[in-house]
Amino acid sequence: MELPPGLSVHVSSVPLVCKLQKSLYGLRQASRQWYFLGIEVLCSPNGVLLHQSKFVGDLLKKFQPEVCSPVIFPLELNEKLKSGVGDPLPKPDVYRSLDLSHFMQHPFVPHMRAAIHLLRYLRGTSGLGLFFNNSADLSLKVYCGSDWASCPDSKRSITCFCVLFGGSFDQLEG
Repeated sequence: MELPPGLSVHVSSVPLVCKLQKSLYGLRQASRQWYFLGIEVLCSPNGVLLHQSKFVGDLLKKFQPEVCSPVIFPLELNEKLKSGVGDPLPKPDVYRSLDLSHFMQHPFVPHMRAAIHLLRYLRGTSGLGLFFNNSADLSLKVYCGSDWASCPDSKRSITCFCVLFGGSFDQLEG
């Protein structure tokens, strides 16, 4: 660790730690719970839990949650969305307000149906999160999968992997 400019200390054999005087990016500690970019962090003696239940709740309020009955799977099995298939949306601004990255230019009815299903999935799983335990286990496990030429538009393959470090979920790429 390098000391900040202007800070001088006497040499000692004890490792030094700098205390942060100002919070970064607006983080505030309130009863050991932080909220940053929609992610809530809960600390416990066993580890740390990350979840987005408040963010999901706020998102659902915007899109009439009483209409959304919860589901526990993100999409129907083997469902593949394709651009230019189906009827054009009469009000594409509703779809665009969801801030989804796919099919923003020309959303069609199947895309909106999938977006509503995604909202239902978020409602059904908003209480779930990622738990990082504080175990001394340093084992590393990696799982991967691929779906050759699965994108119906570009025929590109999709590859994903999941990394578990010490029994805790660490990274998912897809």
